[in-house]
Amino acid sequence: MPRVLITHIGKPREEKTNTEPSSLVPHYQETTYEINGEKFTTPMIGFGLAETTKPDRIIFLGTPGSSWASLIDVSRFLGNCPREDEEKALELMAELETLEKNDRATAKDLAPLGESLRQWLNLPVICQITPYIESDSRLDTARYLKSLDEVIEPKDCLLIDVTHGLRYHPMLALLSAQYFAMVRETKLEGIFYGAFDRSSADGISPVISLHGMLDVLQWVQALHSFDKDGDYGVFEKLLEEDCVPKEVCASMGRAAFFERTSNAAKAKKHLNPIKNYKFNEKIEPLAELFSSALQERLNWSDATGRGDLEIRLAHEYLKRRDYIRAAAYTQEGYISKRLYQEKEDIDDYEKRKKLSDSEENEDFKTLKKIRNSLVHGQRNNGRISRLLGDEESLEKEIKKLMKKLKTG
Repeated sequence: MPRVLITHIGKPREEKTNTEPSSLVPHYQETTYEINGEKFTTPMIGFGLAETTKPDRIIFLGTPGSSWASLIDVSRFLGNCPREDEEKALELMAELETLEKNDRATAKDLAPLGESLRQWLNLPVICQITPYIESDSRLDTARYLKSLDEVIEPKDCLLIDVTHGLRYHPMLALLSAQYFAMVRETKLEGIFYGAFDRSSADGISPVISLHGMLDVLQWVQALHSFDKDGDYGVFEKLLEEDCVPKEVCASMGRAAFFERTSNAAKAKKHLNPIKNYKFNEKIEPLAELFSSALQERLNWSDATGRGDLEIRLAHEYLKRRDYIRAAAYTQEGYISKRLYQEKEDIDDYEKRKKLSDSEENEDFKTLKKIRNSLVHGQRNNGRISRLLGDEESLEKEIKKLMKKLKTG
């Protein structure tokens, strides 16, 4: 999996100087950074991260008005630019400075810069233009992601630096990490920010990882996914990543399996470990943060008895517009409650089948027809066919049947 360092560049503060144009004065302030106990000194953190993380290639991201010339300036300051390239480098730097001041830098203008940096740093370098997020944020954000899409390959491992970019680039970095994980199967190794304003007394600036923010977004996404389809499996990996015991996490996956194979009682049993688990904020911070939201989504399992569990699940699936499972669980809940009232074994398959086949309740018969039509795609009944042709009518009918069958 190729490791790719993506580093944003912006517009550093202009500093007046009386030195000659060829003097080695960087646009960015020289700073000593520390990451994972390793220190490096550089005016631009991307160069230091390239030394410490050893990526397979670097992508510099900037707008048409970003300080592209500073990449040359810093390269000269750090001694990456060889003496024989000095004159050519200064000419290119002057050209880029003129373009930057007018927001006119283009991909064609940056091609010589990328080639020079490739030679100086001895690894592939891409200088990529990204749009400003200005008048139309939806359009501009899409264009930003498309510009990155041109230079990111499937299954790349991404290291994203947002230290020197525009103020909104950290948000775009988080968005990009999620987007490319889905459409390019990339992996995020880290999002880095050099905290110059958090320097220690001895002048060392920490490099902060923003990866935890992406983890929060993944939890939010998991909650949204669960609310849509009711699959607890989306939480299993997140809980494990947050150091929740593996047996508790695995139990969530098993609960999802049993619920989706119409075994509400076993699903409830496998939800008990997570329902009874006491989260530790210091050890499992995100799981603890989202624990109340998670528990709310498990409340159906508080019901006692198979019939009540099935009925609660029927309502949950109807809210998710999963009409097949809503009808199926309503049907099974009705059968379970009838057998319980008659003091029969509610888990006896033959007795359940006999009751289902012989039940004369017209509302139950209608529910069976709806369920069978949904499962098998049958359209041989005029009224049922009409119901299956209109979502609002179908939902109202199932709700009405739930109430009539005393399951609503």
